[in-house]
Amino acid sequence: MQNLIKGTYKRILPAGARVVRAGGKLVAQWVGRGGRKKQAEACLNDDGTYSIKCERSVWTARFRDADGFIVSKSTGCRNRESAQVRLAEFVREAERVAAGIVTTEELDIASFSKSSITAQVEEYIEYLTRRGKAAKRIRFTKSYLLECADGCNWETLGGLNADDLQRYLDDKHETKIIDGEKIEGASAGALNSRIECWVAFGHWLAGKRMNGKRANYNGERRIASNPFDGFARYDANIDRRRTRRALSEDELRRLLTVAEGRPLASFETIRRGKRRGERGVKLRDETRARLILVGRERALIYKTLVLTGLRISELASISILQAQLDGDSPHIKLSAADEKNRKGSLVPIRSDLAVELRNWIDEKLGRVSKSAKEQGEQRPALDEIKVFDVPSGLLRILNRDLTAAGIPKVDERGHSVDVHAMRTTFCTWLSTAEVAPRTTQAAMRHSNLRLTMENYTDPKLLNVRSAIERLPKFDAMDRGPSEPGTEVAPICTPSCAQKGDQTGLLGEIPDNSLLDSEPPNDKQKTLENKEFASVSENGRYWTRTNGLHDVNVAL
Repeated sequence: MQNLIKGTYKRILPAGARVVRAGGKLVAQWVGRGGRKKQAEACLNDDGTYSIKCERSVWTARFRDADGFIVSKSTGCRNRESAQVRLAEFVREAERVAAGIVTTEELDIASFSKSSITAQVEEYIEYLTRRGKAAKRIRFTKSYLLECADGCNWETLGGLNADDLQRYLDDKHETKIIDGEKIEGASAGALNSRIECWVAFGHWLAGKRMNGKRANYNGERRIASNPFDGFARYDANIDRRRTRRALSEDELRRLLTVAEGRPLASFETIRRGKRRGERGVKLRDETRARLILVGRERALIYKTLVLTGLRISELASISILQAQLDGDSPHIKLSAADEKNRKGSLVPIRSDLAVELRNWIDEKLGRVSKSAKEQGEQRPALDEIKVFDVPSGLLRILNRDLTAAGIPKVDERGHSVDVHAMRTTFCTWLSTAEVAPRTTQAAMRHSNLRLTMENYTDPKLLNVRSAIERLPKFDAMDRGPSEPGTEVAPICTPSCAQKGDQTGLLGEIPDNSLLDSEPPNDKQKTLENKEFASVSENGRYWTRTNGLHDVNVAL
């Protein structure tokens, strides 16, 4: 059995329609646009209301599948002749499955090969969103996937292959000369991020799904296998474009001082005229108080980043309710949705910093309550008030603070300071304080100790010289008193052990010291090319020649 039908679906009864019975059927009649009279078959719903039956615009094919069951499948065709061709294809596929030539899964994968890359990327992004991935990660994943698909001229899933992606990334990595100007290619780290996105996307297309740390292939398979599985990464250690450095204690003190005072100083500085550069602009008391507050907040942001190791996005997400600063163990409770590893953590806060943060929060609550009262509104809940109003342009602000404090942005090694370098400073300072590496790893919330020690520890601030000086000292000339019979005999050097030379370090050897006639013991038999034997006061030494120099062996 095989035929084509036009399916129907229900639609809400149009406004002003009336239902009548005509020819034994319910018919809905109404006036459409332009005053034209319309009618359609109606049906009574379970709740007592009426709906109209509408005919679908595409044809549906009905045929027997490989198991002999009658199934209905949309052809996607509005034209009957085209739908008839699709019906014939469905029947042939069912016959091939029944004959064991192909499987149903292989047919599904073949149908996906013509699917649009853009449509599949959109479905993948929806999957990541449902999984609760970070919004930032979702944004750059979509951007990288669409960028590479366009660069490789991929339109459908059937065109995916690793060679095209490798050529595109190699070209993007290459340094080029354009209009006489040298333009650096993308860094290894940037290219590796794109590779990771395509590997993960390929796993999803192949049906791989993650349940915690366990992987399974229970998802819908759109491709037979991941073409990017095992794709080689670029060496980020060789092609590292940016290496962060840690701030010294003196640099941080200068930075905090400048950060606190620069907002007010910047507004009070005269920009034009003879007094250009002097502080003489008169400000209102409200403006002055607001600028002082901005400076205090900025300095406290820097200090909190350095003393907690928080990422800037994590710091910006912390609400007052999450800051538990009372008691013997003050801490900040990071929610899983705001942390990079999506686990949620308790970040310990040093006692003196906890006092500063507690005072800051009390003042902020007072300001928020006052503002809400003036506007006739209720104060927001504690979980809606952020501890800090972190500016979006904090990197630009930090660069200006570094310049004002006389701190070089890039040192002599080419290592730079940015907002994330505060986290590097935190990790490095823990190492200089001789904190155990495993404890430092826990404080950084890293899953890999190597990442903590190599990427987030600045060796410049490590006092290697002091560590070396603390090693045990051994004086070779100070052996202390020796017991009788345990004195160490001097070793004869090659210069004083030449054959026939009876003087030297051993002194004058008596005539009967040559023992060529004495049968050698087991140890002596192992020596080759024995020339002669010398005897000292503490023992005898065999000397052999290997063609280059003499070797003295104690017997």
